[in-house]
Amino acid sequence: MEKIAAEKFSLRFRWIIASDNTWRSENLRLWFLRTGIVFDFYRYAIAYRYAMA
Repeated sequence: MEKIAAEKFSLRFRWIIASDNTWRSENLRLWFLRTGIVFDFYRYAIAYRYAMA
């Protein structure tokens, strides 16, 4: 499950880089910050669920 999420993440990352000319660097930095926090939370939630199981 986590592998699929990582693949989707990398696909989205590649799409963002491909359309980089429409993005300002500040927007990109904010997007990375937001996505990184969400992705880390998702990973920790899965690890926590398996630890409690």
